[in-house]
Amino acid sequence: MELPLVEVRRYVRTLDYDAIVTFEAYTKEAQEALERKLNTAKNDFKLYEAIRKRESFLVKPEVISISWKYNNILLSTDGKTFILPLDEELVKLFTDREAGSYYFELRVNKIIPKGEKKAYFMSEVEAVYQAEYDYDTAKELLKQFKAWELLCYAIGYKADIKNFATRFALFSSLFSFNDQAIHTVTFTNPRTGKSRCAKMLMGLAKAYVTPFPTPAKLIYDSRKFSYGLCYFYNHLYIDEFDKVYSSRRKDSFKDSYEVLLDGMANGIWQRETTSKDYINLVSFCFMGNIEQDNLKSYDLSAYSNNSREKLKEYIAQIGVNPEPFLDRIHYVEYIKDAPIAKAMLNYSERNNVLFLKPAISRSIIKMLQDQCLAQDIARRASSLIDDFFNAMKAVIETLQIEGLDDYTIEKLVKGELSFYDIAKGEKLIEQENQAEEEVKIEEIDMSEFAKEVS
Repeated sequence: MELPLVEVRRYVRTLDYDAIVTFEAYTKEAQEALERKLNTAKNDFKLYEAIRKRESFLVKPEVISISWKYNNILLSTDGKTFILPLDEELVKLFTDREAGSYYFELRVNKIIPKGEKKAYFMSEVEAVYQAEYDYDTAKELLKQFKAWELLCYAIGYKADIKNFATRFALFSSLFSFNDQAIHTVTFTNPRTGKSRCAKMLMGLAKAYVTPFPTPAKLIYDSRKFSYGLCYFYNHLYIDEFDKVYSSRRKDSFKDSYEVLLDGMANGIWQRETTSKDYINLVSFCFMGNIEQDNLKSYDLSAYSNNSREKLKEYIAQIGVNPEPFLDRIHYVEYIKDAPIAKAMLNYSERNNVLFLKPAISRSIIKMLQDQCLAQDIARRASSLIDDFFNAMKAVIETLQIEGLDDYTIEKLVKGELSFYDIAKGEKLIEQENQAEEEVKIEEIDMSEFAKEVS
């Protein structure tokens, strides 16, 4: 079977590749239309112009709540709140916790001022857009390619084990095993594409990318009576984790620490300031940069070569007890010599980036997630390291990574080795696929960039 890749050229520089691929906006016209719709709600002047011209725009809500007094639904994003009439179909989306996977096309009918610079926007829903899936093609491709190779193609990378190794932590946190979410930490040299990869995964799984959020945004906002990110998403990528120590995010991290630990351990999310609680397994991947072998003013490389010990020192300097955090992290890596992102991209002959079709990529990820849940428990656990070992072995077998024995996997979870170390050392046995596979590159001209939910 041919590998269905799409060739993507970015015509609008303000659009990320993840948005282009997610909405399949492959032409200049489609990207310009997408940019207008996506960026309207982020800019007050663009929003004002759209309201004046009665133009619609796209939002992906960060916070969703209900007004019992006025029988409305409130969608909040980019500091703005859009009020929608209560609708049975919308209620079903929110009840099933699927709203985070959808984009809403809105049109504002009325502005209700709430002070000098704030307002509520009475809106109507023009359309709701959801992701497409292609399980049939995904099944066929999984018979021909290794799972890790297909994940490389999904994010626009060449299917090289060293490329995959730089994203091992991000891919691993897409999985759960034995009723536990898998949590990872990755620190690398800058410009390796961590944020870009995480944003790509936002369009392919129930994932969200954010710097460390406030407790209200993470769990529940008692002032707005609205659920946070942990209610609607299964995977959170915490960006710029290296800046938590020296920024205002430090306070957010410390304020959220106890409830974060509880949620990471058992999927129960509850703030002390509210009686609202809910259960949802959410995996975390904490991502940060290493600047010249150290993180700003605190030198992590000087303490230990063990990644867990480095992370312990870092968390301690934030001002919290690091042990409980370490007890919830399955895999930690510090990579100082990863290639820059551009060197890993899968280019066409015309030097455009090639991606596996997103409908297929979403299906592959969902199928792999189910496969991981079904993996056998390899070891009778008598310690946390055994739990971490079982989870990471399940991930490694699901991704069809060959050449790793139990001793090596244990060194991975203990922080004595990173997967990138293994890939660089050529300890993995890569078997060449003897079958000749023709790669078909398609240029798709799409006037619409998503399927409307009927």
